[in-house]
Amino acid sequence: MEARIRALLRRVQGEAVNQTRLGRLALDRAACVVRVDGRRLDLPQREFRVLEILLAGTGKVLAKEEIADQLFNFDEATGLNAVEVYVGRLRRRLAEAEAGIEIRTLRGLGYLIEADAETS
Repeated sequence: MEARIRALLRRVQGEAVNQTRLGRLALDRAACVVRVDGRRLDLPQREFRVLEILLAGTGKVLAKEEIADQLFNFDEATGLNAVEVYVGRLRRRLAEAEAGIEIRTLRGLGYLIEADAETS
């Protein structure tokens, strides 16, 4: 049901396609696959979801609260520090894969995802 709701929200926001690209990175929602220059990047489910949320908000600053609301179910008791942990892990994996993607932290505001200047 959660996946169905996300799909409906994507349609309302104009994101009915299942693939999103940013720089050399491609995320396929239907197959739950991330690729960098055609190479598969294996991500745990939560990190995949964080990346999906950030990519859906490309060009916008997303507050930790916004990410947490989309990342966790109602019955999960997790703090905002968990978002920081997942973003940190995702940054490391993207750097190791040389994805050319930067997740910037804007103090007091949230996170912004963007492609490096040489990859956009």
